[in-house]
Amino acid sequence: QLSMVPLIVILMVGIIAAVLISPIRKVWVPPVRPQLRCNMHNVLSNSYYYGSFSSMDAGVLMLGTGTPNANPDRYGPSLVVFANDQPYLVDAGAGLVRRFALSQSCDFNNMRLQALNIAFITHLHSDHTIGLPDVLLSPWVLERDKPLQLYGPLGLGNMTKYISAAYSEDIQVRLNGLEPINTGGYLTNVNEIQPDEFGELQKVYSDENVTVKAFKVDHGSWKYAFGYVFAIVNRKSGLTTNIVISGDTTYSQ
Repeated sequence: QLSMVPLIVILMVGIIAAVLISPIRKVWVPPVRPQLRCNMHNVLSNSYYYGSFSSMDAGVLMLGTGTPNANPDRYGPSLVVFANDQPYLVDAGAGLVRRFALSQSCDFNNMRLQALNIAFITHLHSDHTIGLPDVLLSPWVLERDKPLQLYGPLGLGNMTKYISAAYSEDIQVRLNGLEPINTGGYLTNVNEIQPDEFGELQKVYSDENVTVKAFKVDHGSWKYAFGYVFAIVNRKSGLTTNIVISGDTTYSQ
């Protein structure tokens, strides 16, 4: 009479083998999509990146184009405007830091997480801001040593304040625990934009790379929602490139 133990072992081996060789393996061990690893030229040229690959004088990298629907093929709404190799983040949808890190892993120009230190928020819908804790903290953990500069509508200050409060224990452990890190990278400087009553462009930010102007947009019931114009002056040619980010909006006329 056969013992039940060998039969059980054989049965288990058969189940494991079937899982490993069958299509259902995708459920257990999701395959790494080759185009999402380091064939970044194909990924970025497939409507994700607009600009020159040899230089980041002026360009746009789409980190996510999703909606509040949990579509596994779309990350949350977020993009990066490049001006003379410096990234400027617009909106903070789900997964943006890892999308940014993916480009870093493929040696895409200047894609360093520590460089994510200037961000613009179009409006405070959750799908556009749910990645904000990630932007506040992850680059700091990876040695960003400058405060995050945040620009956006009224209410952004409160949102940032309470996110920092929610993570206060984590922040204290990282500052004072066994592996202390710098004391500046978790801080934020929030600049809330006062909307122009006539809807005119208003300058909200400027540095040696870019001048950013905000304009009010119509987005559902939101009282404060903005688009942005990035005016980028090429350091070599002196020519200006204007990149307009509308944010969520509708027809104006």
